[in-house]
Amino acid sequence: EDEPLVRRVMERMLSDAGYRVTTAANGLEALQLLDGGVRPDLVLSDVVMPRMGGLELREKLRTRDIPVVLMSGYSSEVVELGGVDDSELLWKPPSRPAVLAALRRALAR
Repeated sequence: EDEPLVRRVMERMLSDAGYRVTTAANGLEALQLLDGGVRPDLVLSDVVMPRMGGLELREKLRTRDIPVVLMSGYSSEVVELGGVDDSELLWKPPSRPAVLAALRRALAR
């Protein structure tokens, strides 16, 4: 998530739910963390971010077998251009139950 306030809110929400959270401001920063040894069970990413967005990050993580849950504040028309199905996406601002349910589904796969 590239917005610092949203990133902090999501980090707090996930930490309060018992998840260990590492944050990154964009996809490139997330990849650098992975290359540096961070081994997440899952990545929650915004679709649109500077330097590298969530769609490109998702493609790069396919070879690492890390599930990705995407979030967006953009209209479905914009997201559809990137090949994201509405069922795979959390719309901003997502509710806590929606986020936690999406993470559980992704981790169960």
